Amino acid sequence: MKSNPLIFVVDDDRTFTRSVEAYLKINNYKNIQCYYTGEDCLKNFHLNPDIIILNYNLAGSNSNSLDGLQILGKINNMFQNPTVIMVSGEMHLYAEKIVEAKFEKGMYRYIMKGDDTLKEIINTINEIVGNA
Repeated sequence: MKSNPLIFVVDDDRTFTRSVEAYLKINNYKNIQCYYTGEDCLKNFHLNPDIIILNYNLAGSNSNSLDGLQILGKINNMFQNPTVIMVSGEMHLYAEKIVEAKFEKGMYRYIMKGDDTLKEIINTINEIVGNA
């Protein structure tokens, strides 16, 4: 993978999204696009992201908004397989679906939101890029 991958950060929590963006930049990843809905992420797929940090629970702007697993399914059905890192604060509620997505829909890693989330994200990206 290229050393300056295009990274999409997709999370409806704007504070978390901007924190991830800032942490990536501090760690020399400068090619970042942030989206607050999965639909906005999909609309910008023509940019060909290399890595997507995707929240499982995307509230979206209406009740028809897609959640992270639905977005993951659309990504894998419509586009070249970018590397997807899924994040969520509630794995215990969705463990079966997340494990299924990892094997069937191509998720690279699942990261629980918590105190070390940003470090785990950067370590995972370094692993993917080959900087580990």
